[in-house]
Formats: sequence, structure tokens, C-alpha cells
Amino acid sequence: MLTPSIEGFVDGNGVTYRYAELQGTDPDAAWVSLQDASIEEYLNQDSMIPAEIQTLYELFDGFIASVLSGKRKQRILDVGCGIRSNWPPYVRSLQIGQAATSNVYVGLDPLKHNMSGRQYPFIAGRLEDLPGTLNARFDAFLFSTSLDHFQDIRQCAAVISSLANPGAVSIFWIGLHDPAIVAEQVGAHVFRKIFASLHPVRFLWRYLEAGFRVPVTYIRLLARRSKLLTGKPLDNLHFHYFTERNLRPALELFGEVERYLQVPGTNSVFVCVRHR
Repeated sequence: MLTPSIEGFVDGNGVTYRYAELQGTDPDAAWVSLQDASIEEYLNQDSMIPAEIQTLYELFDGFIASVLSGKRKQRILDVGCGIRSNWPPYVRSLQIGQAATSNVYVGLDPLKHNMSGRQYPFIAGRLEDLPGTLNARFDAFLFSTSLDHFQDIRQCAAVISSLANPGAVSIFWIGLHDPAIVAEQVGAHVFRKIFASLHPVRFLWRYLEAGFRVPVTYIRLLARRSKLLTGKPLDNLHFHYFTERNLRPALELFGEVERYLQVPGTNSVFVCVRHR
């Protein structure tokens, strides 16, 4: 059994390990296929982060900081922290405040890239295999666009409950796939491009260009709605595709929703759930 600390994981003999690897049951082929498809996406994200995503990282960082404000000596598990060796950009406030708060941040991810090079305590493995490995529970759980990667959300919630201290919270960043919300996000980009220049010729050209995009977007959103209604996947990277309608029941498996914030102009929502 290992005890999480700021330095890493301390075993029963007092030896500290920077990272740990979980041993568990072999996942099924669908799970393995999804994880393999995710690797390239994560590598591309790390090579060049768009300004919009960087802004969302900073907003989620602020949301996390506001939920955990004033908390001391808490253990925080980041469920799906990714493959980067440095601290994820959405937990910069935790990193900066760690010395003053003595909060312990632990990353967990099934992808085993950069295992030994992490700047923070890291567990390589699946959440489902974590119970029984640590002799300490957690006060906060972070899900940064990772909840939709779980095959069985009910099982995920049950495991989190078994790892949670009384009064623990789960903090989520989740993307919504409602056609209307996606349309709003696309529209924000289109209008910004149209009005990037008020020169009459450039404005007219971009206005006409946007006009061609409207029917294309309409067809794509019709296809998206059809897939959501019939349960067909939108891509090969996720098991679930959340909408305003199906998200709240999934969140309530974890506990009581205390805060729910949708970021304007995006499909991102930040949620804080208090465990029962």
C-alpha cells in the first residue's frame, strides 16, 4: 500500500516512489482501440495549443482554484491527466500554491508516456484498478474532458465514491455536443472572421464565404443530431457524447451538483459535484 505525498508515494518501508504502475484486469478491445486513437490527439495538443484552448485551460484553472480556495492538506486526484511530463496547464494554481497549502496533487492516466519523467506524483493505470493500491483517500477529483472516455460512468462514480473522503468534490470540464451549442460556437468563429476587417471588399468577400458555409454546417448538424438520437459515435475517441439533457443524470451519479457554469461562445461546461 502506498501513501500519496508531495514528493511521490511512500511505501510501508518508508521508500518514496515518484510514480506507480497499476496491475489490473485486461481491458476489452473497444477500450484499447479508443486509447490508441487518443495518443495522437494528445501528442498534437501538446505540440501546439490553440489560443482558444489555452484560454479554457486558464478558465478551468480558475474554476478549480475557486472551488478549492482556502483548502489545506488536501489530496487531489487528476483522473486523466494526460501524457505531458510537466504539470497540466489547468492546475497551475495548484502547482504554485502547493508549498503554502501542502495540498497533494496526484495524476492518473492509463497512457504510460513519460512515466518516470513526471514533475508530480503519477499513477499509470486505469481508475477501476486503483482501489486497494493506496491507503489514503482523496478530497477532490479532477476530470478535465476525461469523463467521456469511461465506458461505464456508473462504475466510474462508484470507484470515485470508494476513494473519496467525506465531503469530497469532483470538478469536471465537459464538452457538450448539442447541435445548437455547436452552432453557437461555429457562429462565433464565423462572425469574428467576417468582421476582422471592415474594409468593404474584404467584408463582402468574407460575408459571401460565410454564406457558403451555412448549408454545409446545417447538413453536418443534421448528421450530428441523427447520431446523437440513435446512439452512434461522433468519432473514435470517446465512449459518451454529453448533451444538456443527458449530462446532469450522469453527474448526479457522483453526488449533488453545486456549481454549473457554461463558458459563453464555447461548448465547454465546468461543474462542481459534492459527494454524498
